[in-house]
Amino acid sequence: MGQTNSRVGDDSQIEERIESGVRVTIDLLNQLSGQPRSKSSDAAGRSLRDTVGQPEEESVVVLRRDPKLQEALRHSHRVGDMLLKIEEQEMAKVNQLTDDLLKQEYRAPLRETPCLQEREACLQCYKKNSQDVLKCADAVAAYAACAQQAVAMASS
Repeated sequence: MGQTNSRVGDDSQIEERIESGVRVTIDLLNQLSGQPRSKSSDAAGRSLRDTVGQPEEESVVVLRRDPKLQEALRHSHRVGDMLLKIEEQEMAKVNQLTDDLLKQEYRAPLRETPCLQEREACLQCYKKNSQDVLKCADAVAAYAACAQQAVAMASS
């Protein structure tokens, strides 16, 4: 009637299988498939396991003596060097692209500052007539009119 399994023992058996403590390793799979066990992998596994509890100096000596570990270390250094070279090349490319983008960035064309003549005339008048600045009213009016005209031209 029910659609699920009602056996009590199924869950407990699954838990026992999970907690059985069997470790599946590459060596175990190779052994089960009939391949001979490699002696060098045993030595490498043992040497690494043996060095865990030893002082650092002894573990370094063991690592130096194992040719597979030395080769792996050399390979790791080569890969690291290649990655550093690639990083330098990529950074050079990024910097070049950044420079190109900055060169291509739009800059509004520079315009001549409006009313330069009127401005200079006003400043000269103020320098000459520092005691009586009211004499510069005509120069100031001309400068103001020019400035208003420039603003009107820029807004349209």
